[in-house]
Amino acid sequence: MKLRLRLFYIFFSLAGCYGLNSVNIDAATLPVIPNAVFDITNYGAVSSTIIDNTSSIQKTIEACSLAGGGKVLIPAGTFLSGPISMKSNINLQISSGAVLRMLPYGSGNGTVAGSYPNSGTADDYTDFIYGKNLNNIEVSGSGLIDGQGSDWWTAYKANKSISRPCMIRFDACTNIAVLGISLQNAPNVHITIGKSSSNATISNITITAPSSSPNTDGIDVWSPNVEISGCNIACGDDNIAMDSGSQNVFIKNCTFGVGHGCSIGSYAADISNIKVDSCSFTGTTSGIRMKTARGRGGSEQYLYYSNITMSGVTNPIYITSYYPSTPSTPSSDTTQAITSTTPSWQHIVLKNITISGSSNAGVFWGLPERSINDVVLDNVKISASSGVKAYFITGLVFKNGSSVTVTSGNAVSTYSATVSGIKLTTGEPSYIISVKINPLNSGSVSGTGTFSFGQAVSLSVASAAGYNFSKWTEGKTDVSINPALTFTADSDRTVTANFTSSTGLENISENNTLSVYPNPCRGKFYLQLDNDFIGEIKITITNVVGCPLKIIRVQKENRFFTQEINMENFSKGVYIINIPGVNTMMKKLILD
Repeated sequence: MKLRLRLFYIFFSLAGCYGLNSVNIDAATLPVIPNAVFDITNYGAVSSTIIDNTSSIQKTIEACSLAGGGKVLIPAGTFLSGPISMKSNINLQISSGAVLRMLPYGSGNGTVAGSYPNSGTADDYTDFIYGKNLNNIEVSGSGLIDGQGSDWWTAYKANKSISRPCMIRFDACTNIAVLGISLQNAPNVHITIGKSSSNATISNITITAPSSSPNTDGIDVWSPNVEISGCNIACGDDNIAMDSGSQNVFIKNCTFGVGHGCSIGSYAADISNIKVDSCSFTGTTSGIRMKTARGRGGSEQYLYYSNITMSGVTNPIYITSYYPSTPSTPSSDTTQAITSTTPSWQHIVLKNITISGSSNAGVFWGLPERSINDVVLDNVKISASSGVKAYFITGLVFKNGSSVTVTSGNAVSTYSATVSGIKLTTGEPSYIISVKINPLNSGSVSGTGTFSFGQAVSLSVASAAGYNFSKWTEGKTDVSINPALTFTADSDRTVTANFTSSTGLENISENNTLSVYPNPCRGKFYLQLDNDFIGEIKITITNVVGCPLKIIRVQKENRFFTQEINMENFSKGVYIINIPGVNTMMKKLILD
């Protein structure tokens, strides 16, 4: 196959997040496999429900590897096998009509003929299809891998010390693909992309196991650069779980049935740049699930979920720094010291999501020592029996018509939380439009207040004596030069009405980033500039009518900049300190 490199961008909302952030993710590179074909039946494998084909399949893999790689073909039929060790540059091809079936758990701890062998240690079993430190590996086709998990689950429920095998697991491997196949009833996890791996593509597969089957996760990820698309997963635990080290992961166009949702954690250190898009959840225990605990977390950020529908999901949105269980009340836990493994959920966007028929609307539960931070719900519609719990969270923003409809109680309950954009009691969108004046006392604005979603907002300015309206800004962005500003309410907004002095003697400084001191001064003064600009700046000193008297060009090498300026040869009077640029900054200086 040809190498494929795909790019996508995650755009985080302007409101609530750190400005408009763009996260660039290089998606996984597919493996390159030679064209040679090695049929397992040519190496002694026989289609049968009782014959163990482990040695024949492994011989085929070894022969393929010695030849430089290629396709190891499982033809139509049923082939029983024990653990299989993969090699680099090999595609294990499971053909249409083929069933690759794991040997049964059986009795005698895997030592009885025809049952799955242990690893050499009692109650410990080697993963079924396994590879470590390999490159260019693939499991694909339209056939089925059957784990015969029922007896394993029964044995595990009776004896939790049994270490059951994963169906497919790759550790420290690169360029991995699992494509097209079906998997059912794994003894434990169906697919694991293990630690230190990179570049894995899992596409168009089907995973099924009963909801009661213990720990039968669909796909577990412990590594960066993973793309999962077009999969249908119903299982007994997490449909997908992204654990520590999961970065640059893209999940799209997947369908989730029974299971514990599309999860992050519970081991959740160094997780970032996750996008889940265009997925549906029906009857899952959880939907969007982020879970960890003290000692298991540290740096969980830039997580983006969009275009999602959920129906009959018990816990549609569940973000918590307590696992496996939360305290009885948010006030019952005490603050602890922050360490490198303290969870730090932040910069999370949930966009274009519809949730119906849920038991509860959502849980956002941080720690008393470290709140969840910066979560934006953008066009999220939730219908549930009970409302959202927002405990220890800073910056939970409902915008663009996001709403919570419940059958009883308040729509949102809070404890040590800042929540905006919604009425806590009814769950209706509600936005606060406020205005700052720059400089202070230079004018006034009418039309501010609280608005419902889509309601028209009309702001108008009145300049104070000696001032003229200049422009509207929002943060560092210019909005309009028209004194009448109109828009529809879709989020909390704070805009600034900027004025200039008709006399030229007042301060005009964006966000007060320019200051001079002492002022008045005698002979010398200091200019201080605090903004993100790095490079040459031109400082111009003019008289009150704008004639330049002194020009200084200096290099600004960091955010905080201080420059001493000598005015000993200037006569007493009023001067203007001017720094032109994208946002011209001016200060009045009095020399006495």
